[in-house]
Amino acid sequence: MYKLIQVFFILISVCCSHLQAQPFVDIATFQHITLKNSSATSNKTNAVAEGSWDFAASNIPWKIDSSNLLVVSPSFEYRSVVNDVTISDAFYRTAYLPVTYVRTFKNRKNRLSLTGIYRFNADTRLKFGSNNDQAGALALFYHQHSARLTYKVGIYYNQEFFRDQWIPFLGVDYHINDRLMLFCLLPRYLILDYTLIPSLHSGFWFRGIDESYRYRTNGPNDYFRVTEGYLRWYIDYYIPNTLLVASMALGHTAQRNYSYEIDGEIYKTFPEGTLMFQAGIALRFVVDPLFKTQRKP
Repeated sequence: MYKLIQVFFILISVCCSHLQAQPFVDIATFQHITLKNSSATSNKTNAVAEGSWDFAASNIPWKIDSSNLLVVSPSFEYRSVVNDVTISDAFYRTAYLPVTYVRTFKNRKNRLSLTGIYRFNADTRLKFGSNNDQAGALALFYHQHSARLTYKVGIYYNQEFFRDQWIPFLGVDYHINDRLMLFCLLPRYLILDYTLIPSLHSGFWFRGIDESYRYRTNGPNDYFRVTEGYLRWYIDYYIPNTLLVASMALGHTAQRNYSYEIDGEIYKTFPEGTLMFQAGIALRFVVDPLFKTQRKP
């Protein structure tokens, strides 16, 4: 039985090596985030805003051959938003299913990934259905300039409820020195990671989001849109002799904008920046040999 488990992890690690766009791949993860209550201004009423969400995700790779890889990445998110504009608490869920094809070219320095995305974003009172679904796509091209530097460029599309959304992406994975690494895909995220000791990493993580959820009121096309940024200081502990990583983060939100379209009328809320806390666990494969963790899978 132990040998079968070893073989399974070897196969997964071989597949994950083709995914290298950042130094690691989370085969499975669970994260919880809580936002502190904050005051807000609104164009309709006095408002307050707070929230929390739970996030579970996985990446399941399948190696077709030495140059072609398929990855299925299902995830589920449950989000709570308290906002006076909506009169009562609101709960939203996301079912997210990207399927990615990765092609590595003959020179082994260039890769292309093409992703088709299905997304259900809606109030928990709503059921799966075409009016509550979103379709998206992502194309990314990677060029490995050296063992320490990889460039990324791409474009993202999603069928948001407020309009079709197109976002160009530009990023790098860069080992600045033996301890400090930068990996980013702007404007979506930026991570600056520092190795304190091989099993303990710390750094800063910026993430920006602009997404919408179908909201259950009287109109079939009503929605809730959230736009905000998060800056977090995190600690990742790579548990010795395992593939597990325990993480914790403290941070702050910025540029927050909540919008509702209810019966054709737009309600806007601008919550003040607030503190946030995150904790989680991940089953993680490190695919970059320069990213030190001193683990023995």
